[in-house]
Amino acid sequence: MDRIDFEGTVEGDGIIRIPAEYKRELVKGETVHVSLSVGKRRTRLVDRMINHPVPVDEFTPLTREEIYDRTI
Repeated sequence: MDRIDFEGTVEGDGIIRIPAEYKRELVKGETVHVSLSVGKRRTRLVDRMINHPVPVDEFTPLTREEIYDRTI
């Protein structure tokens, strides 16, 4: 069998659901190898933070002048 790549989530007790389009290619008793991508793990936190920002009361964004002001 050739290599198949798909994204999925690990459910309770370590269960990974195989998409229906790949199930018919599996043979009962066949060994399945799972690889984890470390790069994807690192981006998940950043993606989560971007998609769910933390609300802050009384937040005032900096003006363009304040951003580029280089005086100490």
